Amino acid sequence: SHEIRTPLNAIAGMTDLLRQTHLTSQQAEFLQNIRLSSDNLKAIIDGIFDLSTLDAGELSIQSIPFNLKQMLQNIVLGNELKAEEKGVGLFLKFDPRAEVSLIGDPVRLSQVLLHLVSNAIKFTSIGRIQLELRLVTRMQNALVVEFIVEDTGKGIPSHLQEKIFDEFTQEDSSHSRRYGGTGVGLSISKKLVQLMGGELRLQSRVGHGTKVSFIIGFPLHEGQI
Repeated sequence: SHEIRTPLNAIAGMTDLLRQTHLTSQQAEFLQNIRLSSDNLKAIIDGIFDLSTLDAGELSIQSIPFNLKQMLQNIVLGNELKAEEKGVGLFLKFDPRAEVSLIGDPVRLSQVLLHLVSNAIKFTSIGRIQLELRLVTRMQNALVVEFIVEDTGKGIPSHLQEKIFDEFTQEDSSHSRRYGGTGVGLSISKKLVQLMGGELRLQSRVGHGTKVSFIIGFPLHEGQI
């Protein structure tokens, strides 16, 4: 991991430094392509290492206090521009009854939701995308909530819906050429959700969009973040 990431970080860092010098428009374009390619390569490498760690049973889920609403707002804010560039709206729907501090792993939870939202943006060209948080039940010391990412994108044929959760698999081989990616994101997301005690569920119809959801319980944190 270290031996691979160190030279990759050097490429990205030196590219950023070079972009701050006087460049022609063509040179700036070349550097932008280098930066994008290094970012894509880093995402691929990170995905492969995550899969290896998950498959080896070496990845553990943290239990730390976090603010659920703030985390979801950050995900939407960080992806609004990408959605706007495609001409689609990205919205957050949050159940106010779940506006409490929880204990869990916000990094891994964000990783799953970021991938689901990014996927929705990638495959939606008309309409809207919604990240929703629903309260399922509230107990004395815990909260059970459902996370939903729903889009109005192209949808997935029923006979391919199970296949897309396999490692290094996409709906068809043309997707990696048209949309990029390696097909590991959904596999990682599924395994992370299972580690957090949930199950990733998918509903989709061709031409009508896709809905991905999962239910997880979190202990309540006494106090505010």
